[in-house]
Amino acid sequence: RDINLQLAEQLELMKPFGYGNPKPVFMCRNLHIQNSRKVGNGDKHLKLNLKSCENNIDAIGFNFGFYKEDLDMASIMDVAFYLEVNRWRGFIGPQLNIRDLKVPFFQDELLFDVENNYYKHLCSNLNKKENKIIPENKSMDKSNVIILKNKSIRKKMEYIKSLFRPERKVVVVINTPYKAWQLLTYFKNENDIINNAEVFYNVDSIPKNHSDNIIMIDPFTVFNNEDFDDIVFYDTPFSINCLKKQLTCIPSTSKIHIIFERADLRYNYLVCQQILPSINELKIVYQTLGKQTSGNFICSLNISEFENYLTEQSGVDINHSGLINVFNIFQELEIIKFNIKDGFLNISEYKKHDSKLRLEFSDTYMQLYLLKKNIVKFYNQFFTLQVKLFKNVGGETNELKTKNQSY
Repeated sequence: RDINLQLAEQLELMKPFGYGNPKPVFMCRNLHIQNSRKVGNGDKHLKLNLKSCENNIDAIGFNFGFYKEDLDMASIMDVAFYLEVNRWRGFIGPQLNIRDLKVPFFQDELLFDVENNYYKHLCSNLNKKENKIIPENKSMDKSNVIILKNKSIRKKMEYIKSLFRPERKVVVVINTPYKAWQLLTYFKNENDIINNAEVFYNVDSIPKNHSDNIIMIDPFTVFNNEDFDDIVFYDTPFSINCLKKQLTCIPSTSKIHIIFERADLRYNYLVCQQILPSINELKIVYQTLGKQTSGNFICSLNISEFENYLTEQSGVDINHSGLINVFNIFQELEIIKFNIKDGFLNISEYKKHDSKLRLEFSDTYMQLYLLKKNIVKFYNQFFTLQVKLFKNVGGETNELKTKNQSY
């Protein structure tokens, strides 16, 4: 709220800036991205409209155009900036001149717990389920599909709440930790719902004859039994193939509720950013580990302490699962051999490698890379796919009469 035109004009009075009078740099966290576009010669620059609380503000990032793809898949960002006055064709207003930016996750105790459980199961779930083949000639019963369109987040959560009735059994399928946290936070004070619902991170862990409603936080969940009256898809799956597989395997006795939107894929993309290490992160982890072991690499490493060390010494804020994936990649490239026990990573073998990593030979890297690529593909094809899959499907009250149409 303090970032406004009055402050920007007051800062102008401090000019000229330079040696001995540096221009002040401000930072804001968790700004919501309203829209973004590339501008300038060669699309080198980035123009954004951001929102904090009730205030909207424009921002410009010179030579930040290459961030456009990442920001298209994000909903919030942290930004360091100069505060300036923008004067353009009679308009005068405050503008953020971006010096640095980062796409973060919100953090609180519940989200921390959800993230820990989510990432612990994610890679194993991916290995087991993502590559399953869609049965041939399998079709979705469109007469049982309800699509909720253009609703606010609160309206969607109220809709889910309305489904949790004593006479019906409901499962809500959620693909990302932030969207799960969002729904669980809403339900926190709804004792009637919380007392009759249970959270799972793997569909295989649900006991037989389970009587409660379920919130399933597993991106690769496939329900093919007839235990549930309502199956709600709260946010978007990680790929087109995954969506088709989920929809075609649902029995005709279950009603399908589609309430996700294209914008939800931003959170899927953020998950990939967390677990897919960048080339720079691979290099930094390798170099840091080499320094800590005097080039020997054979060691027993406290993983949590190493994470903190990376952040403090190299500025690398890497997710725990992302760090484990770094070591998995190194092992698949036959650089090291390791095991994990009691929070320690034990490296038993090391082989010096060429300066260039051949990442195409790492199953972990390629699997995560393709997962990220499929999210972008889904995002780009979302509206075309929506028409193809859900043509003539009704809204909240109207349902399609035609059945058994294949994809």
